[in-house]
Amino acid sequence: MNQDRPILTPHAVLSLREINPQESHFDAAVLCFRGREGSELLSKAFEVERREGFYLYGSEPYVSGGGQKQLVILPTVIWGGPVTAILLEELAALGVKTAIGFGAAGSLISPNHIGGLLIAQAALCRDGASREYTDAEVAYPHPELLQLAVELSEAEGVSPILGTVHTTDALYRETPAKLRQWREWGAEFVNLEAGSFYAVASFLGMRVVYLGLVTDYVAEDGEWQHGYWNRENPTDPLIVRVIRGLVEHEEETGEREGKSHESLQYAGSPPPAL
Repeated sequence: MNQDRPILTPHAVLSLREINPQESHFDAAVLCFRGREGSELLSKAFEVERREGFYLYGSEPYVSGGGQKQLVILPTVIWGGPVTAILLEELAALGVKTAIGFGAAGSLISPNHIGGLLIAQAALCRDGASREYTDAEVAYPHPELLQLAVELSEAEGVSPILGTVHTTDALYRETPAKLRQWREWGAEFVNLEAGSFYAVASFLGMRVVYLGLVTDYVAEDGEWQHGYWNRENPTDPLIVRVIRGLVEHEEETGEREGKSHESLQYAGSPPPAL
């Protein structure tokens, strides 16, 4: 990767919005890669509120000031990898060390996945934003958060789907030929942000994990089963409970002091066997 220093920095842009990292410091963030309904479900699970005049690149966050850690929730982050990268950069500038993704994905291999709880155990780094942050072909979640997400899911009585996600920059260009290529690369699911979320967070030294609802299935023969694409489902509330458990765990343990910077650079290092 080219390590030239960027000219435009998140600190400089935040200062234009009169946001001072010393006054607006956060430890953990949840990025909601869902629409209004999913974002409302998530925000209601935490004691958070809007802060007048505070926003991050097109997003009006919910913030909390309680607990050992301060939390920021970004709703309706639905614009894909580039916006994901921008928001993670700004969150890092505000001190965030832990980020959790709440999103969705389509299955590339089975309609039986529809309605399931997906935990992205790997994400391909072939989208535009990911390639700006890593030369690795695959990026991974933080192994401790991955393990904890699985345990919390199982405590809810659900066996999560652990899968590899391909991130596309073009929702309406999922052609049969591309689906075959993605499968050959090892992808089992597809969405708009998982690769960028993992690649950028790894570059920035963040602890991250991505959970989502499997909303649909796309097949090489052109079949599209859209299941939970646009309606309520019983899985989203479960995912939100798991996310709450992850946030509470981070609050209880506090920041891991003494961990080397190298230990946080986990892109290209697969998670432990579960």
